[in-house]
Amino acid sequence: MLPELKDIQTVSRAIAFAVGKVAQEQGVAVKTSAEALLQAISDNFWLPEYRNYRRTSI
Repeated sequence: MLPELKDIQTVSRAIAFAVGKVAQEQGVAVKTSAEALLQAISDNFWLPEYRNYRRTSI
């Protein structure tokens, strides 16, 4: 039922875009262009980036 892990970000962005468009159509979100919506999704999309772990004690 779930997409392959390698495709999860693409699928998640597509779902976010579809939800955003419906929210705009229903009047519960500010209407913007498709490009602006995609940019907002990109700007707020979580990426799994962590700082390097450094052990400080044994």
